[in-house]
Amino acid sequence: MKTLFYVNRLYRHALLVLPMLCLSPLASADFWDPFASPDQRRYVQAELGSVPVEPVHPTGTEPAATASASVRTFGLVLQRAEQSGQFQYGLEGGIRAGYGSNREMFVRLAGTGSSVKVRSDLWMGDLTFGGFFSIRAAERLRFYVSSGPALYWGRASGGDRDTSVAQANGPAVVIDLTENGDDLGVAWYARAGVEWMFSPRTHIGVSVRKMDARMDFGSRGRVHMDEPSYLVTLGYVY
Repeated sequence: MKTLFYVNRLYRHALLVLPMLCLSPLASADFWDPFASPDQRRYVQAELGSVPVEPVHPTGTEPAATASASVRTFGLVLQRAEQSGQFQYGLEGGIRAGYGSNREMFVRLAGTGSSVKVRSDLWMGDLTFGGFFSIRAAERLRFYVSSGPALYWGRASGGDRDTSVAQANGPAVVIDLTENGDDLGVAWYARAGVEWMFSPRTHIGVSVRKMDARMDFGSRGRVHMDEPSYLVTLGYVY
């Protein structure tokens, strides 16, 4: 009887201790939780969004009679932190490309002192290299800001045939739309965003980016890009 008493007592103690042993790893979840991994120092982001582009009048003084049109953009950005932890800083590099079809632009009429509006396809791209700072405000939430120089390129391409434009007082003027206009320049960019990790290695977010770029395509016209672009990001962290 005494032996049976001790066996029952040991069994009751085991029922109390075993659940505690099973729950003890959960109490130290921060140690192994992949969302709180301390070695996450590289962030790769794919961006998708648009940027407003405004046509500029050839004289440079008259306001553009055509409203800004958006150009769809796609980009890839890599951030590399110098240290792990809640606060991070480091280097950022990115490459982007954009395209807008049938954009309204002003074309200067040589020898007439006037201009007309034509439609052109607009290609854009840029390379950026700067620094970033980020803070991990919550377990899966990260805020960041970045800034640095940007090398941008643009091309205005038109139709596959010449276009005749009739003047109010004078003969028709022929505009050659088969030629392309290219421009290359340097500007400064700034970016800010937030991302949420929905798995240990992947995240989704939104960001806003601003760059002041003025592109002169010669006889094909000019555009000004200084409005913020709003982007959706999807990325990977390692």
